[in-house]
Amino acid sequence: MNTLPGPRLAIVTAERGESDMQQAITFFTVVAGLVFSVAIAVMVEEFIFGQIFRRLFTAQPVRSRSAHIGGLK
Repeated sequence: MNTLPGPRLAIVTAERGESDMQQAITFFTVVAGLVFSVAIAVMVEEFIFGQIFRRLFTAQPVRSRSAHIGGLK
């Protein structure tokens, strides 16, 4: 009998019926659920406080570089 852990683990995985594709689908489902949860949390926070999107999408003042042409400050 082969005592190496590699082949034995492969046999156990095959016996359980979980393929790599099923594990990948499970992983992406969990990640999508987490992303969806964060999106809902941000949306609820936005409805309650209304600060995140206002700070993200307001125009920032543009600093002119012409004041620095004459020399260093």
